[in-house]
Amino acid sequence: MSDVHALTELQISLLRVLWERGEGSAQDVHEALAGERDLALTTVATLLARLERRGIVRHRREGRRFIYRACVSEREVRRSKLREITETL
Repeated sequence: MSDVHALTELQISLLRVLWERGEGSAQDVHEALAGERDLALTTVATLLARLERRGIVRHRREGRRFIYRACVSEREVRRSKLREITETL
């Protein structure tokens, strides 16, 4: 299982876009979040790269673009967040 412990709300927002779309580039994720968050494209790309290092997303190359896909399910993340909350009580 990937390291889904201690994901930030911003990281979860990026994952939500990938869960909804199935996959997407940093540009796709950036555009999807534009209405709710004021983020630079480079910030989104950096966050996706960090999530990939943790094994939470992976990418494939399509031309010059990286296309990202979540490696963890929404259910796994919810379960991890619930565990995180109950451990702090």
